[in-house]
Amino acid sequence: MSKLLINTATEFKEIALLANNKWHAKTWQEQASDLDHILPNIEQLLKKTDTTLQDLDEVHVLQGPGSFTSLRLGIAAANTLAQELNIDLKVLNTADYITARLPAPAPNFCLLKSGGQQVHVFKDGEYVEQMPLADFINHHQNDTLTIATDFTDRLDKIWQATEHTLTALAAADWLPLDQAWGQIQKAEKPAEWPVVPEYFKDPGIS
Repeated sequence: MSKLLINTATEFKEIALLANNKWHAKTWQEQASDLDHILPNIEQLLKKTDTTLQDLDEVHVLQGPGSFTSLRLGIAAANTLAQELNIDLKVLNTADYITARLPAPAPNFCLLKSGGQQVHVFKDGEYVEQMPLADFINHHQNDTLTIATDFTDRLDKIWQATEHTLTALAAADWLPLDQAWGQIQKAEKPAEWPVVPEYFKDPGIS
């Protein structure tokens, strides 16, 4: 059995293929063109593992929340593959996915990047609010917390400049998929076709 994972919801994007009981992944950063990476990376992984699309039995995709355009591209690819191949489609919430990729114990909060220096705050898998990153840090500066994030260097610098005492676990700290897959499966759910992206705010289009 082979499975395909599509993640275009976080800053650290990835296409991963489970073949011969091992995960193989291709990754890229947000500033790159997602359209130039999704299908070519799928093709490269299939070739690398001597696998065909017909060998796939499941497609797993992050449903959001996430960047508007990136999210739509990843979900469109997942929907198309699931329909054309007539295979199962499963979805994950972005915050749940990031948390599942981190070593135990589970983080206290998950922060997802918003515009500027704003972050979206999740606690125990539930959305709390949007606020400036500096406000979140100041509010918890005397707390002992572990924070899950998908931050890249741009926000890491803001985080470190505050001289905070919190521990931030970013994409560089994620467990390999081979180790995290059990937790990911617990966090995901079956989906009916087509999957619809989840946004922090309704964009007002379909």
